Amino acid sequence: MRTWRAWRAWQVGVVIATVVCLSGCGMLGLGGEGEGSANPVEPTSPSGAAYLGTWRSTSTGSASLDGCSQFDWQATGVQGSTVFGSFTATCAGFQLVGNGTGTPNGSGLDWSALGTATKASVTCPYTLTGPATTKGTQTIEVVFSGTVCGISVSGTEELVRN
Repeated sequence: MRTWRAWRAWQVGVVIATVVCLSGCGMLGLGGEGEGSANPVEPTSPSGAAYLGTWRSTSTGSASLDGCSQFDWQATGVQGSTVFGSFTATCAGFQLVGNGTGTPNGSGLDWSALGTATKASVTCPYTLTGPATTKGTQTIEVVFSGTVCGISVSGTEELVRN
């Protein structure tokens, strides 16, 4: 008998805690933040799926010795909120091949790419990271910095959805 009462009291406690949490979080519309309240929740950024597709640089020129150009991001999948796919570019005279990922934030993506850079007979690793700001649904402005074969690179590149 005592075990049943303890179990029942535990169940009631769980139900009460759940109701308190949901009402405090605005899930039940009882004064929490959300639609119709005095403190509306900010709109969320698009999910990773909104970025699926092919994104290419609008520039066609060659990169400077410390810059990059000709970005091509084939965003092919989403895991959680992170979108991922293959990435190519030209940086400091090297051809880059690897993987790129982006995680939505309030105004775009937290973006990164890594892989192998090749120039003539030299092959070495590269990493690029930075924020990417969406401009509508068809354009992303990528601010990047990183290293290509030990060479520091940085800049801004505009990508459009193809």
